[in-house]
Amino acid sequence: MEHLKPQKLNKARQGMYYSDYPEEYSVSYYPNKGGTYVIEINDEIAHVSQFQTAIQVLNMAKEEDEIEIRLSCCPGGSVDAGDVMLHAMRKSEAHIKIIAGGGTHSMATQLLLEADEFELSNGFNACIHAGYNGSSGTVAEYNTKSKFDFEFRTEQFRECYEGFLSAQEIEEVLAGRDIWLTASQWCDRSLIRMQYFQEKIEQMMKPAKAQRKPRIKKTPTKVVDKPENPAV
Repeated sequence: MEHLKPQKLNKARQGMYYSDYPEEYSVSYYPNKGGTYVIEINDEIAHVSQFQTAIQVLNMAKEEDEIEIRLSCCPGGSVDAGDVMLHAMRKSEAHIKIIAGGGTHSMATQLLLEADEFELSNGFNACIHAGYNGSSGTVAEYNTKSKFDFEFRTEQFRECYEGFLSAQEIEEVLAGRDIWLTASQWCDRSLIRMQYFQEKIEQMMKPAKAQRKPRIKKTPTKVVDKPENPAV
């Protein structure tokens, strides 16, 4: 069987213009595997520019294509940068498989939850915690931004881990608890999450008529006036 060499789709950027940005994540194409795009995420998520080629591949990929994301020892990072990648994953037509190994923490766990299929190494470990955020500027700007961040990030966190963490666990993490999971624990929770959303979809697909509460018919009470001078 002939094995063709993978085609590198992006290269390390050079020059002073890019000196302030982290290196872009590697993206390759493996023709000998039936046409598989491979994205290597193996460092902190620091800037959206790291996903530049990866997002282009996700956007142009078709249903018959396969995208393999190798999530290796990723400590997480910028929620905003990661959110751009999550959006591209959600709307991509391709089948997305994630192979995660080593520490997969914080924002990296959100990427893993978006996979159509995943594979975990024996040494896989996940950490889920509340994100870090900060504000600056005048006192008024600080207060306004802090309030917005608290409400926005809280809702974002609840939406991401719905069905994977219990409602109580979500509130505990938002209050400061860290949740650590092994590979087997992650798999167990993923099955529960899958069942949770299947039941939620089935509930949403039920006819509106079945959702209506039955009307309770009240029998009118007949009032009979008593005579003022009843017969003795």
